[in-house]
Amino acid sequence: MNINIPAIANQTYTKLKNHPVFSSAYKSALKLLRRNKSPRNRARLIHSEIDKSITKLFKDPLIKAHVQCRSQCSACCYTQVSATEDEAIVLADYIQKRKVKIDFDRLEKQVVAQNSGIEWYKLRYADRRCIFLGDDNLCQVYEDRPSVCRTNYVVSDPIMCDTSDGKLRPLQLLKTFESDMIIAAHFHFSKNSGTLPQMIYNALSQNLARAKEKILR
Repeated sequence: MNINIPAIANQTYTKLKNHPVFSSAYKSALKLLRRNKSPRNRARLIHSEIDKSITKLFKDPLIKAHVQCRSQCSACCYTQVSATEDEAIVLADYIQKRKVKIDFDRLEKQVVAQNSGIEWYKLRYADRRCIFLGDDNLCQVYEDRPSVCRTNYVVSDPIMCDTSDGKLRPLQLLKTFESDMIIAAHFHFSKNSGTLPQMIYNALSQNLARAKEKILR
């Protein structure tokens, strides 16, 4: 069941699905996904395509000058993020192989919000902190961060990103149409998608169930 397709990607897809250039990006992404059986490979291929698209955008000096995002600016790491099942499997690997440490109590609190933005912003600000955000305010899984995190560039005043009071403010985001179409393709292809905490929790639960099956055999 496809849920929580990122709003911006969904808007772009609805608007540009018949555009000759951008529809081509969508179709090319679907071809890549269909050729690969491995969820880990699919996630990383999609991330690579998104990164290539973003790199092209940042060759424009005007874009570089106007984007306000900087290292250790973690405001967006307290917002609700969507992920595909493929992406969740990759990130669950980090946790299970102990490559990163996460706060499981915080994850459980975030899961309670499920796929509701309203319930998410009822959580305390500290409880909305991404489980992969390190004490140094750097992403611990940066190379495999979700697609949404790769395209979320702000061109408005950074103060507008603050959600510590539980309120969302109007932001001006960099237009990333090609990347949005690639993201839409991944979410449309994915059998399961949703908010990052829920998808991580599901992936960890499934892996635990498989481990128990092996022990019982």
